Amino acid sequence: MRKNGVKQNFTVALFELMNLKPYDKISISDLVSKSACSRASFYRNYSSKEQIIEEYITKAFGNTFVRHPLNKENMREEVLCIFREINEQRAVLYILNQAEKLDVLDKLLYHETLQQINRMGVLNNQYQPFFFAGAVSSMIRAWVRFGFKESPEQMTEIFFKSLRGYMSID
Repeated sequence: MRKNGVKQNFTVALFELMNLKPYDKISISDLVSKSACSRASFYRNYSSKEQIIEEYITKAFGNTFVRHPLNKENMREEVLCIFREINEQRAVLYILNQAEKLDVLDKLLYHETLQQINRMGVLNNQYQPFFFAGAVSSMIRAWVRFGFKESPEQMTEIFFKSLRGYMSID
């Protein structure tokens, strides 16, 4: 393994191991061995394997809506950019899906979508942001589970067809 930062070594090691065996069968000893880092380094940086996944997802997607702020004028273009960013991480997301660890992505997407919808102020009751945040998270989870068969462009179209009748967005 290349000499990267310790955290990156553990992240790469975890995803490589997840390709080889079930997540719940991966031990800290496996991670230490695969990463070529010490057990002390692991515990200095992480409290669990889950924390590696959480940090990776946060780094990969934590600023997605900051990079792609939505408004009525740019919504289609920015939603496409978001689907493209998700698609760029398809290999890791596929691994997380196989390990039943997409809940980390769900939580982040739900939170970010909720904030974005509230910033836009396009909904008419206090429950709609929660409804849409859950729908966005579920749609992306389904895309991963279905193996990214649709392109980001197709997913953007599916997204907007799904919105028709709920929001006045073209």
